[in-house]
Amino acid sequence: MLLILRYAEGCTPRMSLIHNIQEFLQKNFRIEDINGIINRKCLDIAKSLSKHQI
Repeated sequence: MLLILRYAEGCTPRMSLIHNIQEFLQKNFRIEDINGIINRKCLDIAKSLSKHQI
């Protein structure tokens, strides 16, 4: 994530920043990869939450 922000930090307007991040992701990752990363993160969060429930 830091790499993505570093890549896009040259732009000052907010929309340009978002556009650059999207462009960077599209060039460097397939959609399936991004979805896989997000799904794994969600699973990790769900697991850690279930451990802390009383």
